[in-house]
Amino acid sequence: MKVTIVLSVAGLAIGGAVPRVRRSEPPSYAMPGVRFRGITIKPSHSVRPRSADAVTSNHVAMQKIHGHLPQRNWQKTLHKAVGDTWDLKSEYNLTKPATSNMTFLYNTNYAIPISIGDQEFQVTVDTGSSDTWVVQSNFTCVDPTTLGPINPSYCGFGPTFDGTFQHGLVPDVADFAFMYGDGESIGGQTGYEDITIAGVTVKKQEMLLANRATWYGDGITSGILGLSYPLETKIFNTTDQSRNFAGSPSHRKYDPVFTSMYKQGLVPPLFSMAMDRSSQKGWLAFGGLPPVDHASDYARAPIRIVEVDNAPATRTENTYYTIIPDGFIFGRLNTSTFTYSNPSWNGLFNDTNESQFPVMIDSGTTFAFLPRAIVLPYVQQFTEPMGRFGGQYWAPCDSTVPPFGVTIGGKTFYLSEADLLQQEVRQQQDYNGTPITLCLIGLGDNLPDGPFIFGDMFLNNFVSVFDVGAGEMRFYAREGDNSTNATSEAGSSE
Repeated sequence: MKVTIVLSVAGLAIGGAVPRVRRSEPPSYAMPGVRFRGITIKPSHSVRPRSADAVTSNHVAMQKIHGHLPQRNWQKTLHKAVGDTWDLKSEYNLTKPATSNMTFLYNTNYAIPISIGDQEFQVTVDTGSSDTWVVQSNFTCVDPTTLGPINPSYCGFGPTFDGTFQHGLVPDVADFAFMYGDGESIGGQTGYEDITIAGVTVKKQEMLLANRATWYGDGITSGILGLSYPLETKIFNTTDQSRNFAGSPSHRKYDPVFTSMYKQGLVPPLFSMAMDRSSQKGWLAFGGLPPVDHASDYARAPIRIVEVDNAPATRTENTYYTIIPDGFIFGRLNTSTFTYSNPSWNGLFNDTNESQFPVMIDSGTTFAFLPRAIVLPYVQQFTEPMGRFGGQYWAPCDSTVPPFGVTIGGKTFYLSEADLLQQEVRQQQDYNGTPITLCLIGLGDNLPDGPFIFGDMFLNNFVSVFDVGAGEMRFYAREGDNSTNATSEAGSSE
């Protein structure tokens, strides 16, 4: 996900109860109520019945892109407010001191080929943003410190777009310019091009060409394919950033690529994705499912509207793919033995019985970010947890991985150990003169106001269906190499 600083998300106000679980499972953890400021959550509006989940020919293979990059998602800015590193032993009585010489967080994203006119590019698939853009030839790479031009290779883009829009510029629109929360930025022009993805061609699609950028690229991708809603597009009629937010008078909302596809009747109003952990690949499908093995039943959850106080348009329109999980099950934690009055929470949770909160489904975020009231007790069940950096925790790579379950629509899915302890993401530490190898735990915590996110480490376990028409998400447990352990409650899948 790439989220701009144009719209500041302040917080959330949610209530609910954790569903019953079978006696053979550990009890769900009832998180103390989270009182967030400035946001209300309500159900989305369905515009048509649920689309059939049939395999479609309109699918394309995704490629997993690795890189030791500065953390590019919006969590980086949020975590700066509380500090990136501290001693967990003194604060939380963990078993070993927390130290870290890490200067980067490991990022992965999934890329697909798209054709723009007669040119082909690899772009990052991002369900957490809406604009589609690629970088233009002869662009200016801008130094983030001096703001002066530097060698274009420093921005790390793949191939650049040659020429300009074949169908012309969008009239009466200022050149776009927006900055992401980590200091990355792009700017350029908006125009119309023919875009082909997975065999589906959208004629005269509005998109962006970046002619200047401050970027930390991977050397492969040339831009982003945004798959979220029209309200999250970032084109405005003014360059005054203080006036530019979703639904503001200056906002020039337009239909992103996927929205154009289904409005023009090219595909049903859904897309789906499946990420293959072992092959480093995956699938993105429009109008149906990709050709992968999965369970026959599914869990479903309505997509929620996130109403932001300073953006009235968000009262009736979707912004992100936001759901509310029923609850979480992890390790051996029992609510009867959990102390809610831990002073380290600093009064961030009230004493009500609320236990649910919204989570965004975001393919542009590598890991998952949840409240510390959930993540920290889970991390404490690893073998000798070592420390925290940038909202991420590390544990010895040979640790026993405690189970972690997410309950959605009454069905509990236990995430893979490979996603919960990332063996590919390692750092070496010296502990009392003994070298030790630490691996990254796939769950990070976040500020109390969120945002809370299920990223790729969550999506690896499912065929995830984004049914915009029905206003819901569906999750099929994977089978085969990406198999997911799932248990059902009565009435869970329908």
